[in-house]
Amino acid sequence: MTFQQARERAMERLESDRSQGRVDPKAEPMLRALNDHPDHYTTSSCAGRVQLISVVAPGDKRSSHRWGIWHDAPTLDLVEAALTRWREATGGEQVLAADGTAEEATELTADEGTEELLYLQAQSPIFHVACHGLEPACRLRALAVNCGWKYSSLRGFKGVDPLDGEDWDTVKDGTVIDGTEIEDTRGSRPRRRLNRVMVELLCSERMDTPLAHGRKLYVHGPALAFCVEVARVTLEQTQARLPRLLEALDQLK
Repeated sequence: MTFQQARERAMERLESDRSQGRVDPKAEPMLRALNDHPDHYTTSSCAGRVQLISVVAPGDKRSSHRWGIWHDAPTLDLVEAALTRWREATGGEQVLAADGTAEEATELTADEGTEELLYLQAQSPIFHVACHGLEPACRLRALAVNCGWKYSSLRGFKGVDPLDGEDWDTVKDGTVIDGTEIEDTRGSRPRRRLNRVMVELLCSERMDTPLAHGRKLYVHGPALAFCVEVARVTLEQTQARLPRLLEALDQLK
């Protein structure tokens, strides 16, 4: 598969997602700017969100369950309503009184590792972009970092050597790379043709606050209100970086 073929497939998937209402409206301007460039196409995106999520272990996405997800900063009432759904489903209960005194708080131990953890998270905008070769990928990452997207990085290489930048699409017949002589592949399937570098565009700001372990809810009342406020500020701060990067993308055309 060539880069252009992969790009066409990605654009078809994006249009299908748009028709089903599965694309974050706040991400649309960035998606259009990135996909207008012939050397780029997006594979996934989010313009930032706050979510209430439970996982068996930190970072374990496969076990996750979302009790609430908001692409605009949620009010305390919305988060409390999501917590009510969690409590009704799990039998969760408060272990701290409203004044912060312990009722039956227990220490988290290794033996309790299979109990689910409940987090309130604020996540920055994120865009995964496939680039046609190492040079376009490095230029996009450098541009994003300069616009404050400090955690942007190169995430994957197909058909590109990340050390010297050689492209399997463009090397001449007979060239030797990594001990392998590149032969004329006309009439047969190329050994590697995609010549793709994935770039993750990501800001540094985020919030991951554990609220509960198992059925024990440790954060509620004034403490929960404080966490929701921090989540709001974090989300708004990261989403404020979208216009600057969007304007800077004109430099890549």
